[in-house]
Amino acid sequence: MRVISEHRPRWSYVFLMTLLYLAMMACLFALMALLPWEWAGFRWSELAAGVVASGFLAYMVRTRVLCITQAGVFVEGSGSRVTVRWTDFERVRERSHGRVELWFTDGEVEFANGGPNRRMDRRLRRRDAQRRVFISRYFRDWRTSPVGVALGDR
Repeated sequence: MRVISEHRPRWSYVFLMTLLYLAMMACLFALMALLPWEWAGFRWSELAAGVVASGFLAYMVRTRVLCITQAGVFVEGSGSRVTVRWTDFERVRERSHGRVELWFTDGEVEFANGGPNRRMDRRLRRRDAQRRVFISRYFRDWRTSPVGVALGDR
């Protein structure tokens, strides 16, 4: 399977995910500040660990990759690869806040270790992750992207 193009998540998406994580950490620290000092056990090192963890989160989100082939699309990340074919394309679903999903009738899930991972497989299937691609994470205007060109008038 020859890869035509490879795309990483947009920086705005990575920034948003990191910002949401930092907001959750801020709420947690605000809640800890309301507790008596002995219970909270707040230390500045924990705050620094939260900031470092947000950096790792940004790295993990940015290392996801969407690859476009002549046969279809595959998305790699978090130890798995989801492959969908153009012939299985079903519909485009536009959601709120500019989020766009491409839905397919079926897809294949492969895992990095090569063996079956039942727990991760159940989690992906429960979320229909083997059938959809969040295309707006990778392109601001997906219609002018290589995916839009490949789908044409479907």
